[in-house]
Amino acid sequence: NLINLIIFSALSGDDIYLINVDGERTDTGKGLLIYKGGTVCDYGFSDKSATSICRAMGYNSSVSWTSAFSFPIQRYHDSSLSNVECDSNDLFSCTYSTDCDSALIPLL
Repeated sequence: NLINLIIFSALSGDDIYLINVDGERTDTGKGLLIYKGGTVCDYGFSDKSATSICRAMGYNSSVSWTSAFSFPIQRYHDSSLSNVECDSNDLFSCTYSTDCDSALIPLL
């Protein structure tokens, strides 16, 4: 399953951003999370993962997130980030892998 985030505040970056149901970038604070052109797999994902990524995107925090295929556009994207596990709400505390079965490495 893939991650959909509902977040609030400012701007998105070049490597990580949100797209709407039409596949267009959005700054509404709600959308499908895209990392380097691919989706984010839900393995290991938590509230801390969501808040860490939202903060890295310039938002204040995460309001909520879901693990679901609620965006039809998802089938056109490969997964580029998986197993995002964070010890705190800071991206420096996170590890990840590039597929659902590989070893964890630091996110930053």
